[in-house]
Amino acid sequence: MILLIMMAAFSAYLAVSVCVVWGTVRWARMTGRNPKRWGVAAALCMYLLVFWDHVPTILLHKYYCATKAGFWVYKTPEQWKAENPGVAETLTWMEESPSFHHIDGTWGFNVNERFNWENKYEVNPILPILIHKESVIDVIT
Repeated sequence: MILLIMMAAFSAYLAVSVCVVWGTVRWARMTGRNPKRWGVAAALCMYLLVFWDHVPTILLHKYYCATKAGFWVYKTPEQWKAENPGVAETLTWMEESPSFHHIDGTWGFNVNERFNWENKYEVNPILPILIHKESVIDVIT
């Protein structure tokens, strides 16, 4: 049902856009102006009414993916076990992990006595870009 409503709204928007561009081209021909230039300008205006944030969002997404995306392992489990002998055998998995929320927007779960699973979101105030940082942290070291 929602798809039908969305298709009807898109069809109405497309029909209005075609009428506006057609009317603009017709007006440009009648007044001796360049109809291609005015038609492209009208089409661009109708496109930007709804999709004004599409191009900047794609550019920002590509920028963040190229510069900030990735997966970092600062210590492997084997390195951590070598630095903390005997601790790995004493850790227990919590079935009901207590959660925490900090003022800076960081939230997460206590995985066991030693590790926290932390999540942090950074939101761009203008465009719909969300940066999600997820980490497992040894709370003692």
